[in-house]
Amino acid sequence: MTNKIINLGEVISTPVEGNVTEERLVEAFNNGDFDRLSSFESSGINHEQLIVAIEAGDTIEDFWGGVESTVAILETKVPTEFPKSSIEVGTEAEPKKEQMKWKDYARNYVVSLDGTTVLFMIGYTDSNKNLCHKVTNEELRLWISKFTIGKTTVWRDYKTLRASSKYSNNEES
Repeated sequence: MTNKIINLGEVISTPVEGNVTEERLVEAFNNGDFDRLSSFESSGINHEQLIVAIEAGDTIEDFWGGVESTVAILETKVPTEFPKSSIEVGTEAEPKKEQMKWKDYARNYVVSLDGTTVLFMIGYTDSNKNLCHKVTNEELRLWISKFTIGKTTVWRDYKTLRASSKYSNNEES
């Protein structure tokens, strides 16, 4: 069996059959697969589709999304498998590599107003909080492995959660 490659940087077109009734439209909207006459186009997938794709072993390229965790994770070290997760420290005569902490690795994060959780954008970000590279299938799976699929959000859910009253402050840490 060949697994699919889902490139989230491209438009995804989903054919629609039958008549579009109000009931079907509401159901499709709630499921995240809105109907439009003969097809639906989107630049991403919903969380349920992400779960199905991950479980099927499909390749997901150019992923945008986030992950939620406890705030204590900020002070722990990033696993060595993550891209660009170590920095050189020491003098030129004795350089050594040290694993970054999550607060330094994933600079694009916001702490909840109650101070108990943190919401990261998935991927390594630079000092200006810009994502430095497209998130590959392998890197996405590292994030899911570390934080679980249940705490991983697709882009639209990330934006909704970040704008919610849980994180409404919007001031970056």
